[in-house]
Amino acid sequence: MAINTPYIGQMDRKIKVYEFTKTQNDLGEEKETEVLVASPFAFVEEMGGGESIDGKILHATNRSYIIRYNANISRMGSNYIVEDSGVRFNITHVMQLGRRSHLKLVTENVE
Repeated sequence: MAINTPYIGQMDRKIKVYEFTKTQNDLGEEKETEVLVASPFAFVEEMGGGESIDGKILHATNRSYIIRYNANISRMGSNYIVEDSGVRFNITHVMQLGRRSHLKLVTENVE
């Protein structure tokens, strides 16, 4: 079975992967902060999108990003978000392409 991984020249989009963690401020209140996990180069594939009307108009965009293997993202990726050119996408699924070669991050953005 052939694994379709991009060539290094195709991975030309710089993205950032963030994790949300809970920290406490001086008063003991919990506050959610974002921590940068990685900022890899990625190959982007548009997977589609659309609009739905459920009381208000929702615009959905689906993309996939192929990055080099990262153990933290492979393990906890569905809890992270991807920032691409200022737009944030929730990671819905992480697929391994090859053995510790690449990861495919399937993302969704609903506005």
